[in-house]
Amino acid sequence: MYEIKKDIPYSKAKKSEFPFSEMEAGDCFDVPCGGDLPLSKIRNRLMSRLRVEKAATKRKYATRHIESEGVIRVWRLE
Repeated sequence: MYEIKKDIPYSKAKKSEFPFSEMEAGDCFDVPCGGDLPLSKIRNRLMSRLRVEKAATKRKYATRHIESEGVIRVWRLE
């Protein structure tokens, strides 16, 4: 059975850790790799958030892993 609770304030979703909303076409940003988290975890988190952003805004983005710099670079194309 579920308990119904009253007068509990709704908490807003936290702001994205990535600056998609601030970007204009041609802009890019770097996501550092090689810290505590494995590359696959960082890439999955980024790509998951990017899918949501693309669906919500219809903007186009591209990503590349720049191994020599230890970053994943994200460009806004449109």
